[in-house]
Amino acid sequence: MRPLLLLATILAFAPLAAGEELLPAPVAEALDQGYHSSDPAVLARAAQVIATQLQAEPGHRELRHALAILYLDRLHDPARAVPLLEKIVADSPADSAWHHALARACRANQQAERAATHFAKAAELKPGDAWVRYELGNTLSGTGRFGEAASAYRAALEIDGKNTDTRLALAKTLWAAGETAEASATARTILEYDPLNSSARKLLLAEQSPEPAPPVAPAPALPPAPPAAPPKPVHPADASVATAYASGKPEDFTHAAQVLEKTLRQSPRDLPRRKTLAYLYLDKLQSPAQAIPHLTKVVELTPRDGAWWSLLAKAQEAAGDEQRAMTSYRRAAENTPRDVWSRYHLACSLRRRGRPVEAEETFREALRIEPKNRYVRRELARCAYDAGRKREAAEIASELITEEPADADARALLGDVQRSQFNFSAAGAQYQAALAAQPANAIALSGLREIRRQKRPEVKLSYYTFDDTDGLRQSGIFSHASTLLTGRLKASLSVNQRYFEQAPFATVDRLETAVGLDYRVFSTLQIAAGAGQFKTENHTAKFGGTVALYYQPASFADLWTSYRSGEPVNDSYTTANLAFSQSIVAAGLNLRPLKSIVLSATASQARYSDDNTRQSALASASWYVPLWGSPVIRMEYEWLNYDRQTSAYSSPDNYARFRPVLEFSPRLTDWLRIELHGELSYVFDEEEWGTGFTAGVRVNKGDHFDLGVGYMEYEVPGGQTTWSGKGMKVDLSARF
Repeated sequence: MRPLLLLATILAFAPLAAGEELLPAPVAEALDQGYHSSDPAVLARAAQVIATQLQAEPGHRELRHALAILYLDRLHDPARAVPLLEKIVADSPADSAWHHALARACRANQQAERAATHFAKAAELKPGDAWVRYELGNTLSGTGRFGEAASAYRAALEIDGKNTDTRLALAKTLWAAGETAEASATARTILEYDPLNSSARKLLLAEQSPEPAPPVAPAPALPPAPPAAPPKPVHPADASVATAYASGKPEDFTHAAQVLEKTLRQSPRDLPRRKTLAYLYLDKLQSPAQAIPHLTKVVELTPRDGAWWSLLAKAQEAAGDEQRAMTSYRRAAENTPRDVWSRYHLACSLRRRGRPVEAEETFREALRIEPKNRYVRRELARCAYDAGRKREAAEIASELITEEPADADARALLGDVQRSQFNFSAAGAQYQAALAAQPANAIALSGLREIRRQKRPEVKLSYYTFDDTDGLRQSGIFSHASTLLTGRLKASLSVNQRYFEQAPFATVDRLETAVGLDYRVFSTLQIAAGAGQFKTENHTAKFGGTVALYYQPASFADLWTSYRSGEPVNDSYTTANLAFSQSIVAAGLNLRPLKSIVLSATASQARYSDDNTRQSALASASWYVPLWGSPVIRMEYEWLNYDRQTSAYSSPDNYARFRPVLEFSPRLTDWLRIELHGELSYVFDEEEWGTGFTAGVRVNKGDHFDLGVGYMEYEVPGGQTTWSGKGMKVDLSARF
């Protein structure tokens, strides 16, 4: 029974595999580098590895997809991307996303005619896609086919009528085609809802100031024309705004804002210039706090203009005042009954504020206005996922993917659903597809990290020593190792060595070993079973087992119950020396009514091997305070009772205590934090207070390595005796 036995057991257990990879390790690593690295040399090597593997597996679609996107979007090598994309399009001729990707590659490879053909095909396959028509218009305009380009832009505007980029491109194309009157009318339309658009202003200025005609022969003298009216003077504020938009320099926008501020002090009801100033602060100077007073004044003067309520909400949100932003989004929605986006942003704010039911209802209201809106449907799927309705979330995500296979967010969401169901292979494929479409997709990257984390075997080691009540010293070395056998099944092994010393010379050593299996029946239901034994010197080994059930009926609640037999008793030196064992029935419930509030209750009944029965209960309420250092305030009520009081070990009758606890864990660096725990204990029978504290440090490197060291001390009134002690603990965990 020496600690070396623990180390040998761990080393034998740790190498168990956590599951096979979908691809050879070098190829999987190359895919990972292709998605994450920004080093061109690393990306080039990754492309070479993937290309070599694709030669060995020419039918591997995911490899071809990943390599095509790697060449096109990461290495900016469209020439190499084109043949891969041609093969993909040949295999999936009805997939608009790949026609779109091939068109981009052809255009970047100076193949404008082919690019236009595939943009047109993508538009044909996806009638509701405004962006692909905008890209088609750009391509046609670049080849001088202005009439066809204008038609493409108009088709895009029929789908997305407020897109300024598309309307501006149409105006410029019409101008290039010589249709200056229509071009100017289009530019004026832009200025109706984007009055500060510098490109539209420049186009109108060109119309008003045509270039001089070439010189001609002198004409006969004519009567002098009447003098032209003098030009209307330009207001200094308007001139400063025009200068700022022409230069694009921050200092010019700052100067324009200063001039507008001065103007508004003289003419506070000058609504157009107040709108201009508010927009400058919000969009050009990135100062929402300065924009808010002006936007507030604008909505006071035009209370039924939903667009300005939305801008006010945007500024309030950017300034961190989400509560007022939600009010403004509601006003925007009230004044624009058909506006999807005010409702969309309101719902997102409600969800961030921990009001998921209201958020989901608001998303559904937006969807009733625009049933095909992808963004709203995607968020509804996320609401269903967060509420535990995994099937509904998967159905919506699958519909979105069918409509648009390159929808990275929908694929990442479907990956989350499959990962929550422990189907790691399918989830990994969805995450990889999401990254192929959007290499920096945060949800997909996080999901892949979580899969890798769960698959890695984990080892935990800890040591503690404690000078306990009545001269008893307890020490121990604990080890635990676990590994994933399948997506749903985890195996574990623990080996513990305990030492009990009673002054002056009495000692007891005890070795404890256990094995266990943990199986996820569903994402909400988990069962665990195990067997173990403990061997105390001068006593035969005692065997026992464990069965436990964990159930999560809702995202805010979970409960558990367990039965453990043959478990050692650690109440005193006597129970350790006589190798007392116990059988325990226990149950617990956890509720999370709010993000920062957790309510818990546990109860148990244990029968000792001397036939004494021990009942216990613990109720607690915790508040996770959203402040630096992650403070936690917890109130606990504990009750303990034995059927029979005995002097052999502390066995109080109806012992109850109230315990306020404060925990504080400030992080000093990315790898170091302080851990502080303080508590008071009020024992009702004695009407006395006790104290306790723990102080320590913790070092960690991601989820690969975690080491904590702490000192603890407490003193609590206990009826027959005062429970007191002090000691230290060290714990280490590592994932391989």
